[in-house]
Amino acid sequence: MKLSFISSVRRIGVVAIFTFAPIAWAEGTKGSAIEIAQQFVKHLSAGEYEEGHKLLNPLFANAMMPSDLDLSWHTQEEQYGKFRALGAPVAEIETEQSSVVRIPVIWERGERPFQVFVNDQGRVDGFSWDWVDPNKKPTPSKPDPSSKRVRLIVGDDPWKLQGLLTLPASGAVRAGVVLVPDAGRNDGDCTYGAHRPFHDLAEGLALQGIATLRYNQRTYQHLESLDPLKVTVRDEIMDDAVAAYRILASREELKGVPVYLLGLGRGGVVLPEIATSIGGVSGIILMGAVARPTEDVLEAQFKYFASLSQEEEGRAINEAELENLARLRKREMDSDELLSGIPVHYWLDLFDRDAEVAVRRAATFPGRILVLHGARDFEADLDDFRLWERGLSGHSGATFKLFDDLNHVFSKGQGLSTPAEYRIPKTMDSRVVDAIVQWCSKGSEPGKAKP
Repeated sequence: MKLSFISSVRRIGVVAIFTFAPIAWAEGTKGSAIEIAQQFVKHLSAGEYEEGHKLLNPLFANAMMPSDLDLSWHTQEEQYGKFRALGAPVAEIETEQSSVVRIPVIWERGERPFQVFVNDQGRVDGFSWDWVDPNKKPTPSKPDPSSKRVRLIVGDDPWKLQGLLTLPASGAVRAGVVLVPDAGRNDGDCTYGAHRPFHDLAEGLALQGIATLRYNQRTYQHLESLDPLKVTVRDEIMDDAVAAYRILASREELKGVPVYLLGLGRGGVVLPEIATSIGGVSGIILMGAVARPTEDVLEAQFKYFASLSQEEEGRAINEAELENLARLRKREMDSDELLSGIPVHYWLDLFDRDAEVAVRRAATFPGRILVLHGARDFEADLDDFRLWERGLSGHSGATFKLFDDLNHVFSKGQGLSTPAEYRIPKTMDSRVVDAIVQWCSKGSEPGKAKP
């Protein structure tokens, strides 16, 4: 579970500890965010990973080793060819507590924007390789014979989003699936470090006759227009999922076939509410969704990350978060206080749509339900899977599938996963795609077309 677009605490390697703590900038520090970001990227481009590592904040540095910086950089090199140059940096977002600096990185086979998150202490809180630049017309990609892609606009002004419809290359469409992202600041691929779960799903499902629609999250494409102290779960996930569903369900290619909603992480938790608000949804697919109270999930994660930290400062940060969480449980935090960089109002809104509430809503949902879970997932653990099983035990249309060797983004590994695993390039396990195809196919049988 990526906590929110404000604080991507647990997506180490994409964005990390992007807090909005109430600490003022020191005189002259704000203007240096671009210089710090440039220095960081120059170290990476020169292969000076130890030097780049010194610019990270302590907690991020505990999880992101110099070798991981090396891996991130060379993963891009493998895709785009040799590094050529850095473009002019632009400070996309500047607040009193943090800045987001965008630096074009020019490779042998093209350009890919790199974003660096710099805090008020002059430290790098995280970085990300952009999926798409929302402000530029996309460059057509080389056609892939395995699927057809159509770029769409999801939603209305002022929150129009770039979306991508992926269709089978040939033959009739058997079903459609809207891919609803996790909480956070997600591109259309729902990128987790070196993983692109929604890309893998879209391409894998297209090969077997199923269309998908994925899109940039509002908090990704319009971050500069959002007030982080006022954003709700509805803003972050729900409204855009409804808009995407209506677009996919209205496509001529999907006439007469079932259309489903698939949610990853927190996107799955709010799926029963989204589907109920739309009405007539054929079914929902929950991937790595928690079913415990959010407070319990947070406590378990803070303790887990403290156990992973090799530095005293990192453990201290997690201990401080646990103390704040205890206050929030008792509703002793003021409305303008923050937990993990997220305003109290957001947490309270999330608690109102909590996993416990979601399970009850799902139990009364009239459509079909598929619950997919990885036993290695440290974000939504086996207790969550068992709670979904018990909560939906009376639902005649519920199906459950547990994968013993998969993590939160459904890639294969051994032992309990850690945030560091997201930095190792892997694709979604094909068994997950097959399970979704089989489930969707049952809903495509005669008499089971979408309402």
